Amino acid sequence: MPETKRQSGFTLLEVVMAITLMTGIMLILFVGLRLSLNALRRGNERLDATEYRLGEADMLQSQVSAAIPASLSQTQAGKSVNTVCFRGDARRMRFVSRNSWTGERGQGLWMADYRVVDTQDGKQQLEIEESGILDSDQILNDLLQDDFTAEHSQRFGESADRIEFSYWQTGTDKIPSVWAQDWKAVDPEKLPYGIQIHWQRGDKEQVATYLIPVVEEVK
Repeated sequence: MPETKRQSGFTLLEVVMAITLMTGIMLILFVGLRLSLNALRRGNERLDATEYRLGEADMLQSQVSAAIPASLSQTQAGKSVNTVCFRGDARRMRFVSRNSWTGERGQGLWMADYRVVDTQDGKQQLEIEESGILDSDQILNDLLQDDFTAEHSQRFGESADRIEFSYWQTGTDKIPSVWAQDWKAVDPEKLPYGIQIHWQRGDKEQVATYLIPVVEEVK
């Protein structure tokens, strides 16, 4: 009998094994691509967060470094006393600055108010507000009243367990210079030379220091 000619090609089992192998390879490639995209996204988010924090820090430094010793006249014990326009304690500070933290140029002077506010989750966060100054009477009113109508308001930075301000308290011949939480001017017409903001998160503390290089007075 003549031999039957064998047909060339793949068997069903070979086709199934090839499809299974290709599916496994595609799955591995898809998982690898997904992991790479997630890593890239997390990296971009961390980079954006870092740039945002640096931008916030630059924003604060710009306004604090532009603080001016505008003075107001008050009557104490029948005498007129000039006092620099700066209020500062552990939870709040208020001062006059040439710069707006938003970069706005519509006003020449700004009353800046930095304060610690309590959040709904029991934490604390820094809130900054500012209002453009039109005249010397507004400086006095905005400085002395507890609250004023702010043109710009924004929460700053991440929340923390505790946030506090401290001020470089200039010393005398008998008293050394210290960082104090309640600023009292030794010279009533000068600002503190520096401000620190403390963020306490658990056992870790972050401290940001801002200098005030003031050399002139505005009456």
